Amino acid sequence: MQQRFAQNSLHNKFFALGAAALQRGDGLPLQALLREIGLDKTALPLMLALEAAIGNDPERLSDVEPEVHTAALKMFERLGTPASES
Repeated sequence: MQQRFAQNSLHNKFFALGAAALQRGDGLPLQALLREIGLDKTALPLMLALEAAIGNDPERLSDVEPEVHTAALKMFERLGTPASES
């Protein structure tokens, strides 16, 4: 049970930090960092959600495989929307 609590806590921290990065306009550097550490190969729903959040375009997730779509959409919603480009 403690391991699950720690895992949920880590997930919550990531989404809080990811949402803050998007709000600051740092979504692309975050995406590059996640690719650099290899998450593009192991965390497809997360990477798709981040890409959609950077573009503020949830429609990008509409053509994703059903088993990935639900998870990616939930992650997109948790990430929120990026800072508007001026």
